[in-house]
Amino acid sequence: MKSGIWVALGTAVLLTVFWDTSFILPFKYLVVLVHEMFHGLSSMAFGARIQQIVIHAGESGETLVTGLRGATAVVISVSAGYLGCALSGALLLRRGLFESFERTMLAVFGGVVLYMTLLFTHGGSLAFTTGLGWSLCLLFCSALGSQYARNALIIVGTMFLWYSFFDLFDFTRDVKQTDAGILARYARSQLQFQSSVGLLSTSVSIAWAITMLVAVWFILAPLLKRQALQPAPEAAPADPPLPAPPTPLLAQVAPAGPSAAAPPPSPAPAAPLAAAKVSPTPPAAPPPQSGSPQQASPNPGVGSSNDLAELMALRDEIMKDKNLQASIQK
Repeated sequence: MKSGIWVALGTAVLLTVFWDTSFILPFKYLVVLVHEMFHGLSSMAFGARIQQIVIHAGESGETLVTGLRGATAVVISVSAGYLGCALSGALLLRRGLFESFERTMLAVFGGVVLYMTLLFTHGGSLAFTTGLGWSLCLLFCSALGSQYARNALIIVGTMFLWYSFFDLFDFTRDVKQTDAGILARYARSQLQFQSSVGLLSTSVSIAWAITMLVAVWFILAPLLKRQALQPAPEAAPADPPLPAPPTPLLAQVAPAGPSAAAPPPSPAPAAPLAAAKVSPTPPAAPPPQSGSPQQASPNPGVGSSNDLAELMALRDEIMKDKNLQASIQK
């Protein structure tokens, strides 16, 4: 719906800026044609027959009818031009902004314009060209899809409303030349009103303006109410923080201070069988624990000389054993 409101506002701005240029003339001709069609449709509702619908290059038009009788029929048929354009514009805009049945609405509207054009305008005239071109364009937009039909409804509805309210200024300039002046002259001549044509025209124009404003308000008010009651979009919930990585178990139980001691060295391989007969070498002292200072040997040369003497004695015993075995064999 918000995008549709922007389309309507953009259309209104463009119409205001280019109102007096030839770029807007095709849009104005469509509004004038529909204005005259409402005169004809309301006359047909009271039993009259439409002879011809004509529009002129000066943005004026005529609807020639026969058989229109009665003051009520004349008042309603003359008033239907301004009021019908304003109401149809409000209905088209509402349907486009509500975003429902937009293709159906646009097709029906285009079909009515095409029907009235083919029956009640002369071929080749400005009314015929305007009606045929716009009706085919509206039907084509309806066939394209919902988005195209929605935008077409919003643009055409805004254009009709804008032109209808712009016509209110005509009442302040030369009201006698408008439909209000036609109705005022009829009231003075046929209904025996004693007021001047100017006063009657002004009274009729004020009544039409109030009716248009009230009707448009009741048609478009649900849009404003719907927009006001529409809840604001909730912000997307923030992603939860990622959990901290688990602390390794060793890091939880490791004591503070120097690093843990290295694992003890693997035991030395077993000595040969012959060496088992001699006294084994005393086991080496275990490595010092981590964190305790290693004590240096007071006599660094003593340990190495004792090992050499033991090895020499072991060799002598082995030689003696070999000699003894050799003598026994002999």
